[in-house]
Parts: sequence; C-alpha cells; structure tokens
Amino acid sequence: MNGFPGNKVLGVGSYGHVYKFSNNLALKVPVDIERAQAFEKEIVLLKELKSDFILSLHHSFEVKPGLPVVLTELCPLDLQRLTDYHGILESRSVKFITVSVCMALQFMRNRLLIHFDIKLNNILINRNGIPKVCDLGSAHRCDESGESSWGPRMVAYTITKNLAPEILMRTSASAQADYFALGVMIFELYVGRHPLWHAEPHGRAAIKVKILAGNILHADYAEPTFREFADNLICDKVKRVKDVTGILHLSWLADYHTNVFPIDCRSSPLLAFVQESFLKDMERVRCPPDTAHRRLTHITTQQVAALAPTSGTGENNCDLVPWGMPDDEVADNLLQWDIPNDEAGDSGIVAMEMHDIAKGGMMAMDMPCDDIEVEEDMPEWDAPVGDFDFDFSFEED
Repeated sequence: MNGFPGNKVLGVGSYGHVYKFSNNLALKVPVDIERAQAFEKEIVLLKELKSDFILSLHHSFEVKPGLPVVLTELCPLDLQRLTDYHGILESRSVKFITVSVCMALQFMRNRLLIHFDIKLNNILINRNGIPKVCDLGSAHRCDESGESSWGPRMVAYTITKNLAPEILMRTSASAQADYFALGVMIFELYVGRHPLWHAEPHGRAAIKVKILAGNILHADYAEPTFREFADNLICDKVKRVKDVTGILHLSWLADYHTNVFPIDCRSSPLLAFVQESFLKDMERVRCPPDTAHRRLTHITTQQVAALAPTSGTGENNCDLVPWGMPDDEVADNLLQWDIPNDEAGDSGIVAMEMHDIAKGGMMAMDMPCDDIEVEEDMPEWDAPVGDFDFDFSFEED
C-alpha cells in the first residue's frame, strides 16, 4: 500500500486497497502477504468470468513472489457512494441495477459459482453507467442443485445484515443466499433502509434475531408489486425464489426486463451520475489541493459533453443516452453542489466561497478530498459467520 502514495484511493477493504492507476484502469493491491491468497483465487475467477455485468480483468502480475496485484477497468462509483451522495434512487434506476446484477448472478450460476458477498460496496458503476459485480474473494463452487460444495460452516460470507436465515442457522449455503442479499440491497436502494428494521440493532446477535423473525417493514409509498418482490426474496429459503428466472418474472421486474432494459449495454439511467463524477474529477485536477473542496469553478457545457461516454445505438425503445445537457442560457442558472466530506460539516450543504463566474457555462462543485479514512468506530461486518458466537435460544411463535 505504501508504494502508491500519489495515486487516488478508490476503495479500502479488509483484504486490499484499490487505487486509480490511469484514466481507465484501477489497481487493486492486497493489504499484506497473508491476504494475498484471496487475490490469487479472485484472479482465477476474473479470468473465467467474462460478462458485461462482472468487473473485467485487464492484467495481473506479482510485484514480488506471493504478492499479486490486479488491474481492472476503472469504475468511478459504487452503489454505496451513489446512495450516500444522492439518497433514494428512482424506480427506473433501481430496476436497471436489479436486472444487471441478476444477469451477473445467472452468469456465475451457469458456471456453478456463488458470489456470497452481494452488497452495495460490491456493485460498481463503470464509465458508461453499467453496474459491475466485483470482489469475488468469497465466491466458490456449487453443485448442480446450487448448494455450496464446502458446506454452510466453511464459507466466508457477506456482511451480517445481508445474511440469509439458513446461513445464520448453518443449515444450508446455496445460490439462494445471493438472492436474499440481493433483495436486501435492492430494498435499501429503493426505500433507503434495511427491510427488517428502521434503526440497526446493536450487535450481531440482535441482527440475527431480526433476520430470523423475517418481518419486513414495507414503506407506505411502496407499490404492491415491489412489496411482492421483497416478500419473495427476503424470506425463508423454502418460500424464496429458486433462481434468477424466477426473480425476473416477478411483476415488479417482468415488464421492465422484457420491454425496457437496454440490451445493448450502452444505455443507462445511471449515466448522469457518472457524468457528474467525471466533472468533479476534472475539477480536482484543475484546483490546488488546499482549495479542492471549497472552490467554485466554471465549466462549459461543451466540456461536459466531451466527458460523456459513447451514446447508445438507438436500436431499441429504451435507448436513453446521451443525456441532454442544458443550453447556455439554462446552464447559467444551474449550480451543482457537491456533498461535503465529514470535515466540512455534520450534514447538508455547507456555505462555500463564491468566485466570479463567466457566462455561457455550467457550474460544478468539487468532490471531497481524495483521502478515504476508515472510522475507528465503524463495525467490522466482514468476519465469517464461523467467528460469531450465537449460543442463545430462540422461542418460536
């Protein structure tokens, strides 16, 4: 990690750190030699899994014996950052993400693989606005029925709040665990919180109680079809959908998947968020580091258009790009505020120093500083279930 001090940090995990290597490549480096073995496993899987909805591997090599690093396509956003910046997403964007992740899971299932770590941080958004499933360190083989070849006690699972009931009870570890985690993640995107609580319970044991109880707290504004979708994924394994086809046939997704989903993989309702990220990256380069997250600068609409990814082909009825940028008259009145980092304030928009602004362009606020700090009091969710101590009794109703 200390060998890349000048590179922008894109992500920090318990096994490795991800840096911006170039304009279109990211570099993933293991934390230490002891955790490099998971990288070697991930490299093997990335070479095997060539899908439009799985992070693509460009190259891998060893910087010294036993210490591999990975070069992948650069993705400027992940779903956690996206929701942190923009809050609840609108229905079309959530459906687009859902179908994309389903395509990735189906691709893995066809090759007898289970991901076992579906969560917001592990779904990246590439430069064209396409969701990409990443972090295959927990993925492993399954049999034809979809059951883990290792058994439920030998799997390194996802964060506790996304664990399926059968995982917590150690009775099964199958592809259906991914569908439960998918349901939780999509509910978080659509409603803005976990489906089983309004405030997160304190401690893993309390979370387990909530998950085993399985009482979904639907939002008042959620339409009946979305409630049906959640009920069929966030439930006991016996009642849960059996495969990706079953998910795509649920009423909330069926029409979108059949008639609207952009099959050319180039038209994305998330593209506007990516364009915004490009704008902020460009401003970070132009602004001195000491003023990078306080200076308001001028950007022309021509510069915005130049940053946009390739537009769609127009060959289907859901071709949504290029996103229309405002003309100069409208742009003069637009202000795109950045979300301040933790040092700037507790929450909301903070007052910024205003500079003279030329006409005929669009203003954009800079991204927060590049450094990513892990809060000391942040809970460690990534421990395997085998490390937990759940020796307490439950009384069934």
